[in-house]
Amino acid sequence: MKKFQVLCNGIPCALHYRKGFDQDTFNTHRDACIFAWHWDMVEHGLQVAIEQATPMELNKEYDCSLPSDTTKSIMMIREIEVSNIPGARSDSEWTNLEKRQSEFLAAELKYFETTPRGVNKSGFCSYEGGCLVGHHLSKELCQKFDKMTEESSEIYGVCSDEIFKELPEELQALGQMFLGECQGLHDWCPYWIGNDTGGSDLTDQGKQALATIVKDHNLTL
Repeated sequence: MKKFQVLCNGIPCALHYRKGFDQDTFNTHRDACIFAWHWDMVEHGLQVAIEQATPMELNKEYDCSLPSDTTKSIMMIREIEVSNIPGARSDSEWTNLEKRQSEFLAAELKYFETTPRGVNKSGFCSYEGGCLVGHHLSKELCQKFDKMTEESSEIYGVCSDEIFKELPEELQALGQMFLGECQGLHDWCPYWIGNDTGGSDLTDQGKQALATIVKDHNLTL
């Protein structure tokens, strides 16, 4: 059975983990169009999106951004088999997501107890240097991400769609918001003691940031 899935900036909308938009796949093309237009019209209400939603061709990108938006929302609808929907999650998969997120965060904290955090000569974390995300990637992709962040002040970390959509699927599956918060915990030097050498540990401020991540995502460490 085929359904219609909505993507934003090349990523299934459900994987943006945006509150109220966790279901991005629909039985009808019309419903998918309404969802796509509602993505940036949410503050104006669903009825406005229903009234203004124009038909969107499959596999064609549409700029659904509002004039006041600081970032672009490039939406696309694709047809997909119901048994193969990357963004769809059941209740059991939600529980499994929390388990995988818990395991990932615990492993990263353990890893950086004895491994340098990847701080470059300028005092910033770098992908190629082996940061929280970088040590999971190929050297070529790390170099590409470092170059992207150096050339544009609007691109920083996995919270930037340009970077997130190029990550391996297993990292994307952890969720953009969660991964971005983990990256922020890793990158912010005041969170760490001995922040650029092995044997690092969290400061009191870092422990508070960690506790916030654990609470917000219902994790177990």
